[in-house]
Amino acid sequence: MVAFKDQGHQVIGLDATPAFVKMAQQVSGCEVWQQSFLNLKLPPKSFDGIFANASLIHIPRASMVRVLKDIKRSLVSNGAIVMSIDLLQKSNKKDINGSV
Repeated sequence: MVAFKDQGHQVIGLDATPAFVKMAQQVSGCEVWQQSFLNLKLPPKSFDGIFANASLIHIPRASMVRVLKDIKRSLVSNGAIVMSIDLLQKSNKKDINGSV
């Protein structure tokens, strides 16, 4: 958040854990909303970009499409999202030898 803020962007953080929301606010000086990806209440067409690196990995596979649609609704036209997801998920992960 600080890196984006330092580049002149208006930043709003998001976390489901109250203690992390408070910590992020204190460290960054940014607005931080307490919300879960599973129950997003983002305003429609409000964000130019969303950075969700290493956060969507916590979303159950069954909920991923709905969460991504919720995120997409919050982006302005031609908005961008940077994200990482775990395509294998826990139930499908295998080690390098093919064992679960």
